[in-house]
Amino acid sequence: MSKKNNKLSLIFSFLIFFIGASIFFYPTISDLWNKHVNNQLEVKYSDKISKENTVEKDRILNKAIEYNKQHLVNMVKDVFSNNEYSKDNVYYSLLNPNNDGVMGILEIPKINQKLIIWHGVGKEALENGCGHIEGTSLPVGGEGTHAVLASHSGFTNARLFTDLDKLKEDDLFYIQVLDKKLEYKVDKISVVLPSDLSQLAIEKGEDLVTLVTCTPYGVNSHRLLVRGKRVNHFNDSKEIKNRDIDINNSNKNKKTYSYILLILVSLIAIIIVKKIVINKSKKGKE
Repeated sequence: MSKKNNKLSLIFSFLIFFIGASIFFYPTISDLWNKHVNNQLEVKYSDKISKENTVEKDRILNKAIEYNKQHLVNMVKDVFSNNEYSKDNVYYSLLNPNNDGVMGILEIPKINQKLIIWHGVGKEALENGCGHIEGTSLPVGGEGTHAVLASHSGFTNARLFTDLDKLKEDDLFYIQVLDKKLEYKVDKISVVLPSDLSQLAIEKGEDLVTLVTCTPYGVNSHRLLVRGKRVNHFNDSKEIKNRDIDINNSNKNKKTYSYILLILVSLIAIIIVKKIVINKSKKGKE
């Protein structure tokens, strides 16, 4: 084999390997990047809240609570099949301390997800976190409220709600709005047709949040509803801190393992490519 053909063969082998490795690692790298972006937005949000004075935070929270008091019936449409939600100025002015559409933070320890909650269910919201469905209660808690949050599952660029089907009854998830943290325990899991929205209604005396995504993967003919009921008001700041530490430690460990696995696989890939190149070079010289 000539040196020219040998070189072309090496380049072709490397390109094939590179393309294959890129396809293999793309979901993992994209998900890590999405989590990084969410983390940056979370830091920005938390920084703004920590610097805000108590009077202003109370004003923002009370306006949201008042909105919920006037909101007696959830007006829900299937978020994944229409774009008819209007950007109501009153709605978008509520729980929007940075004027960037970020409403709060959703945390689901069981599936290692921490997502920004956006106003509405536009493309940015569903691809970069989760969206609060306009026409449902704002997620600030309180009796007679039912907030609904939606996101994609089976999405190539990020896991988002992909693992939502792993949640079971009694699992917990958390919502942070301003400096208020709400705890919800899963009490009902349903799979329904897109037109069946009866389970998203406000129930008298209940404090509810439902997480919504499409199912099954690739077909998206139904909707998975994971409903949580408020179980703790977190009045004790020490309890908040301790729970946050436990959750953060768990998430950090999982993230560390992901990075280690990615590095190890990358090193193995480099060694394999190097070995192929060396073997090809030796054969070319023979």
